[in-house]
Amino acid sequence: GALESEPSSMASGGMAPDRPYRRGLRVLRGHPPGLAVLFCTEAFERFSYYGMRALLVLYMTHIVLPKPTNILGMRLIAPLVGVPGDDVSGAERERMIKAAASRLYGFYTALVYLTPLVGGYLADNYFGQRPMVLLGALTMAAGHVLMAWREGFLIALVLIIAGNGAFKPCLTAQLSRLYVDAGVKKENAPEAFRKRAHAYSIFYIGINVGAFLSPLVCGALRARFGANEDDPKGYHAGFFAAGAGMVVSTLVYVGGARLVPPDERRTAFSRRARTRARRYDPIDGSERVRAPSVEDGGQAPARTGGAGGGVGATLSRYRLRTAAYCLMVLFVVPLASVMEQGGNTTSLFAEEGVDRTFFGAEVPTEWVQAINPFCVVAFTPLVQGTYSRLDARGREPHTIRKMAFGAATLFLSQVIIAAGSATTRVTCTDDSCVFERKANMMWLVASIATLTLGELQINPVGLAFTAETSPAGLETLFMAFWMSSNFVGNLMAGLLGALYAYGRTKFFAILAAVAAATSGTMFLASGRLQRALAAPPRSW
Repeated sequence: GALESEPSSMASGGMAPDRPYRRGLRVLRGHPPGLAVLFCTEAFERFSYYGMRALLVLYMTHIVLPKPTNILGMRLIAPLVGVPGDDVSGAERERMIKAAASRLYGFYTALVYLTPLVGGYLADNYFGQRPMVLLGALTMAAGHVLMAWREGFLIALVLIIAGNGAFKPCLTAQLSRLYVDAGVKKENAPEAFRKRAHAYSIFYIGINVGAFLSPLVCGALRARFGANEDDPKGYHAGFFAAGAGMVVSTLVYVGGARLVPPDERRTAFSRRARTRARRYDPIDGSERVRAPSVEDGGQAPARTGGAGGGVGATLSRYRLRTAAYCLMVLFVVPLASVMEQGGNTTSLFAEEGVDRTFFGAEVPTEWVQAINPFCVVAFTPLVQGTYSRLDARGREPHTIRKMAFGAATLFLSQVIIAAGSATTRVTCTDDSCVFERKANMMWLVASIATLTLGELQINPVGLAFTAETSPAGLETLFMAFWMSSNFVGNLMAGLLGALYAYGRTKFFAILAAVAAATSGTMFLASGRLQRALAAPPRSW
């Protein structure tokens, strides 16, 4: 989503908008028309990303890794991910291929979360956001098309990772600046920031629209045109569809470029805009500058920038809060390793161990990955409404406890899929393993729906809390801490997913145990963490 690009958005300053951009501030019920441009750009880009993601593990398992010797660059990474050699055959080779696919998938998704930090830095300091968005879009489009060339598989992954790093932080930063610039120009920053919070909700819908439609389209193409090692045209068609989505995203962005904020111009207005943007909180628009309070021990807040302050000084004042927040982020890592199995082992289990017959026809494996984004849209009002009612009664739990409840829900989701896996019957020989009885598809649907319910109490809740709890001057650093949990969690998900091939039911039971242990630990530590996160500056 948009999580990985937030640091860049906070680092961006304002600028004098051009004429079409100024006119746009008065339409779309108070939202700039640039929001529609960015919404469609992001939706088609997510269509591209999640379409390719739906095919990735299956493509590696069935097409790429069975004969890896002619894949460019494979010799370099084969020992790292455990690709089997020619001396391994039969059922053991199948297991090693699935394990290697999981590890490679984990490295790929982890780097997708890491590279936006580099892309945001380059955009803010050297190239500007528009050129980086266009460079990223074209690079990703080339990567998706190149996926159809089997020998260039790893090159394609590198292009998609690099393109994502250039594209994601800059596009989300431009969404933020639509409202930063509006607030600076109209001298009404608090109102502009409140509208921005609503705009992020709209933007989030665009992400899930693309994520929902892409597995349906790419999965249908794979099923229609063939998907075995001798005839991989179905995979090629799916990758071309993902590439087409990226091309459409690029065209939408170029066509509506005049409606999004231009890159910063080094002018006096630009300096005033940056100063004013730093004056207001990036979430609710409230002024950062305040009178001395009890929290500050009766002293004026320390400077967070310039010659007399800096990140080090602010960290020193808020070191207890920072330490508590880092511990909270550490809890998210094992939870991310559970949540990120959706495109990995869940896809493999749906392919081989689930009866996907629906009204007499077999549902493509990729369609299973459309369940999560559908449930995100369906369950979000339910979760938000529940916490709003609890808040009205003064009973809304702290963020730590919300996330602990989310972890407990993840535990339940893995218990469900483990129970479904236990209903299967598999016969293994030296050559292969055959499912004589498969699990009912409702086990998988129930597990994914339950996991989504838990995810909604972890990712968006934790992201919002990151913005709320970060001291002025440390917003980017705290957001980087949060992003690091996604990076490490995805990497851990790939490594943990390698165990799937050696025992499906036991693997899902391990995931359940990871979620349960994390949930219990968070509940036990919640009291102390709450006090530490609310601690005033210079607590120790």
